[in-house]
Amino acid sequence: MKIELTKDEISLVKEILETKRYTYMSSKLMADGIVKKLTPKPTVKKPVVLKTYIFNFIGGGWNTVYAKTKRGAIKEVKRIYGEIKSQPDYDSVRLCNQKQYECAIEQSR
Repeated sequence: MKIELTKDEISLVKEILETKRYTYMSSKLMADGIVKKLTPKPTVKKPVVLKTYIFNFIGGGWNTVYAKTKRGAIKEVKRIYGEIKSQPDYDSVRLCNQKQYECAIEQSR
């Protein structure tokens, strides 16, 4: 049987179990187990690593966007450059490392 408790109810139960005096050690251990189950476990979020993607415009030129995946990069290009006159070439979206980025900068000078 599963019982759903609100946060206030959980904190009240924890407070009662932690402050009660126990006559038997087994009761104390059982109460400690209940408190442990009621205490939420901390979650550790991994940092999101964004990669650099480079793409070309159909009329010439290039730019970069940051995303986790190529699909996400294409969505980002559509979101940012979707309504501009110079249309991006969605087929040209590709992963870009630092060396490729520096070469693109040098070629555009």
